[in-house]
Amino acid sequence: MNPDLFKMPHCTAHAVAGVHVGFLPRVKRAVHWAWPAVMLITAALLGSLAHAQNYKQISAGRSHTCALLATGGIQCWGEGDRGQLGNGDTLAHASAVPVIGIGNAVAVSTGEEHSCAVLNTGAVRCWGRGDFGRLGNGGITDQLSPVTVSGITNAVSVNLGQQHSCALLLGGGVRCWGNGSSGQLGNGDTAVQTTPVAVTGVNNAVAIDSGGTHSCALLTTGGLRCWGYNLSGQLGNAGTASQSTPVTVSGITNAVAVSAGGSHTCAVITGGTLQCWGLAASGQLGNGISGSGATQLVPVVVPGVTSALAVSAGGGHTCAVITGGTVQCWGFNGQGQTGAINLANQTLPGAVTGTATANSVSAGDSHTCVLLQNGAAQCWGSLRSGQLGGGVKGFETTPVAVLSSSAFKQVSVGPTHSCGLLLSGGVQCWGDGELGRLGNDSVESQASPVTVTGISEAIEIGVGDGHSCAVLTSGNVQCWGWGGDGQLGIGVVGTQATPVTVMGVSTAKAVAAGRGFTCVVLASGSVQCWGRGTSGQLGNGAFIDRTSPVTVSGISDAVAISAGEVYSGQGGQHVCAVLSGGGIKCWGRGTEGQLGNGGMADQASPVVVSGISTAYAVSVGVAHTCAVLRQGGFVFPPNTSAACWGMGAYGLLGSGGTANQLTPVTVSGLVKPVAIAAGKFHTCAVQFDSTVRCWGNGGSGQLGDGARTETQLTPVLSYGITTAIANISASDFHTCAVIEGGAITCWGDNETGQLGNGTGISRRSTPQYTDTARCELDLDGNGSYTLTTDGLLYTRALAGLSGNAVTAGAIGAGARRTTWPQIREYLAQVCGAKGLAP
Repeated sequence: MNPDLFKMPHCTAHAVAGVHVGFLPRVKRAVHWAWPAVMLITAALLGSLAHAQNYKQISAGRSHTCALLATGGIQCWGEGDRGQLGNGDTLAHASAVPVIGIGNAVAVSTGEEHSCAVLNTGAVRCWGRGDFGRLGNGGITDQLSPVTVSGITNAVSVNLGQQHSCALLLGGGVRCWGNGSSGQLGNGDTAVQTTPVAVTGVNNAVAIDSGGTHSCALLTTGGLRCWGYNLSGQLGNAGTASQSTPVTVSGITNAVAVSAGGSHTCAVITGGTLQCWGLAASGQLGNGISGSGATQLVPVVVPGVTSALAVSAGGGHTCAVITGGTVQCWGFNGQGQTGAINLANQTLPGAVTGTATANSVSAGDSHTCVLLQNGAAQCWGSLRSGQLGGGVKGFETTPVAVLSSSAFKQVSVGPTHSCGLLLSGGVQCWGDGELGRLGNDSVESQASPVTVTGISEAIEIGVGDGHSCAVLTSGNVQCWGWGGDGQLGIGVVGTQATPVTVMGVSTAKAVAAGRGFTCVVLASGSVQCWGRGTSGQLGNGAFIDRTSPVTVSGISDAVAISAGEVYSGQGGQHVCAVLSGGGIKCWGRGTEGQLGNGGMADQASPVVVSGISTAYAVSVGVAHTCAVLRQGGFVFPPNTSAACWGMGAYGLLGSGGTANQLTPVTVSGLVKPVAIAAGKFHTCAVQFDSTVRCWGNGGSGQLGDGARTETQLTPVLSYGITTAIANISASDFHTCAVIEGGAITCWGDNETGQLGNGTGISRRSTPQYTDTARCELDLDGNGSYTLTTDGLLYTRALAGLSGNAVTAGAIGAGARRTTWPQIREYLAQVCGAKGLAP
């Protein structure tokens, strides 16, 4: 892609006090959303040639971004689940969408899940999440389009925190509204305020900013006053007690700009130096200090910065614009938000390559955005919800094809990477490559499959949260990836980027990789496990880790096994095995009833699942378990059903409720299930008719139904899958299934490329403009891709032409498309071709 085609007109924004808007604490979406993975360390140029805009201001929120246009309009992109994009829906948008009904704005700000704008009339309008009264309209309900904040007619700027909002008024007063539980409204109270209240004692402010749960004001004197939560010293008054009225920041009398972050605050001082204070755990103060509990209760100088024009404190990182237009960042870098190529936290300022002409910067929680002097906008960090604005988001709500020319017979997925077993016996993996997860002697992430080194005769694979294993035809087992808990089974701890052979296992026939541990079924029917054992998940009667295999007590007739393959706090730490007689035994963590024995205690030795005697498949999730049951033996067509037990949140048991179940309950609405996959908070099943149905949490599209429903109590049909075979795998936020012909289709979260469709995240050493991967299609079925044949067919499909050349086309692994509308559908759904309606 030629980036010059996408440059926007010159932007008149300047790096001045009051422009920055964000800074959130590291809040968690649903229960877990900060993945230990490689995010996009690249700059995404917003818009396209047809939609180039003249942006005047940009504001990065938690998972969304908004920008002010020179025309007075506002555009937003990224997460939209609470209406925070203001475009009337609750979808995530990876490209900019206009906010409804605003054409005369002069300032914009984004919060955790809400947004606000100041109009040229002095009024303030807000949209998005409405609880705690953060929209200021007297209500507490979400608003998908802007509503007017009560009683404000002379606002100059607006700044949003996690659950509160503040406006600077003409004349220097400040008013705030929303959640006041930590004193962040500054009115001497800690109550919720659904309409604005005056901040006590501030009447000469020239700029304000709101952090996670605190706010600060820059005064005409050059002094600073802050109020709200203060546990980490973010108020800068040498104490840690929260303050419901403003207190003076110690030692600062000549500030020219201020920015409040998640739990820290920074100020630009006359002359261009920087001072920061508050939480330093991730290095966000830039003074070389980090570590759990590290704080600075009074301002400290950021070394090496002597000519700052503006500063922006984010959730756990900080960025500054330097004279000349360069940007420097430091602090938390788990999603690449500081622009550093490695994902290590940065305790000292470092230049963001490729941003030499910045005018202003806004640091959000997991991403950062700048406005350039030529009017372009660039962002880097996480694009999970499309918040970088480059037309790409990190999830798919309907299935997409894994880009591989090879045929698969099994798929297994972990939280951030996936692997497929080829018909040939080889193994391919894709997604997060950190810690050697992909087994290709590299730590680079891959958005399409790469071959695991040295494996050519595998018969089964298992993927855990940071490692993977394969059973070979010889009965040996090889594992690779993270081995810090001994889960590789080689007698020592440590990471391996290529497969290593497990000690003492030579007759394995099945494998399951869990969170920090591994289990195998041997030809004798016994089970062996190794790795993390703190919850009893090794099944040998103990609660200790083991770096080499130990035998599970009391099992001699296992035929199948499943381990918790997902990462979630203390979850993913139990194991279940199907026995030859149709019973199931489970062991390990039992706090949610996931062992199915009627209790909630951890079990270091196997216990019998109540009431199950006809199982032939089992799948273990984070804190729930599901099984496929058969009635009347192996008949055709099969007489089957499914049962689940354990955690019931989000409806993931499929029984119509959300209560935990200590013993199995029947899944409603499935028709002859033949395979089942339990993920973190969702479950999917393949039915006899080769369709797939899913239920539970679908916030990242992992149900495959085209929606992002948070709670789905009963199974819904996954879009477009009609040829699934009995192999499916689910993890934290994505799902994959093998379909006829040996192809794999995946849906859900794609932040680290784990869907394998070529559009996931990759490491970038310098900011770049986002482009989409090529989708090479053999449209005429001749085994090669050429411009004169396949290119012509592609063009004809785009143009809506018919003819024999198109009707003869074949796409992918034998998937026939006999008409041009079918080709258009495939190009739109699988290749992401723009403008093609399914």
